[in-house]
Amino acid sequence: MPRQRRAGGGVDQLPSGRYRVRIVTPDGRRVSLGTHPTKRAAEAAYARSVTEQADGKHLAVRARGTTLAEYAPKWLDSRLRMRGPDGPGACTGAKCYRLLRTIMGTAVEDGLVITNPCSIKGAGTEPASKRPIVTVAQAFELADLVGPRFRAVVLLAAFVGLRKGEMLGMRRADLDLDAAVVTVEQQRQLSRNGEHLVGPPKTDAGRRTVSIPSALIDDLRCHVNAYAQLGDDGYVFTGIKGGPLASHVLQKAWANARGQLGLDDVHLHDLRHLAGTLAASTGAGTKELMHRLGHASPQAALRYQHATRERDVAIAGGIDNIIQGAVGESDAVASRGGMPRLHDESHR
Repeated sequence: MPRQRRAGGGVDQLPSGRYRVRIVTPDGRRVSLGTHPTKRAAEAAYARSVTEQADGKHLAVRARGTTLAEYAPKWLDSRLRMRGPDGPGACTGAKCYRLLRTIMGTAVEDGLVITNPCSIKGAGTEPASKRPIVTVAQAFELADLVGPRFRAVVLLAAFVGLRKGEMLGMRRADLDLDAAVVTVEQQRQLSRNGEHLVGPPKTDAGRRTVSIPSALIDDLRCHVNAYAQLGDDGYVFTGIKGGPLASHVLQKAWANARGQLGLDDVHLHDLRHLAGTLAASTGAGTKELMHRLGHASPQAALRYQHATRERDVAIAGGIDNIIQGAVGESDAVASRGGMPRLHDESHR
């Protein structure tokens, strides 16, 4: 069909069959606002753009425009420094699309484009993959095999549900063993160039205070006394030289431990699935589980943080009962803690 041109822009059909909407900016530039599957949808989008221009919501452009290639690196650099997320890894199409959609969303807020063109339904959704869930007994075996310096990492991941970055960023002041609670206020990641990136959790829901099962307290006390840096701001998890624990050092110990048990497909992060399963088995509700694990959706981030402290204590108590039943009497739990080995320098 012939293209429909208008002085202020218009709608035309592309060879793909989709309908493109374009407008003319105040400086005379013709700018595309994206495509739509139907002519009706394109016409509606065009009408909205005309109304917005009439209301003074013009497209903001520099003399030569801002390209995505210019804008994206700046966006990535600012977010990496502010939020300290994990470094780049294997990226699926869905992850790429979500990233681009987020970048373009910020570009809209900055006035660089009028609308976000990333509007394909389901394009940012990736199929959920089933991850292995270790047993309570396997978690304790892994804690034994990973070595005394990293034992507490396995226990906190498996029975409290902390993320690796949350544990690497944990300070003495965040761990109140008398009250049996841990407060997550920051996380720490290591960039490719070795820079420690310390910042708040990725979401508001990540900031939380959760109860620790009492069966873990003796292990944690021994760990703090043996390995944590001094002072309230001292890191709880350290390397052999006493500095902040590096992620790759922990990963090497973890890979060795899981290999000895034939659990090569189990990631350290998978221990959080055990923590969630155990909490759910105590009768914890959805909001309580989301609070305990620091999960959030954009709509429910604040609600999930407000699980009551009384119920969270009960959840930790229920997990404690499961641990006790799995490893025997409480003195048996202590014996599996490997505490005598803490003073054996050969294991440091």
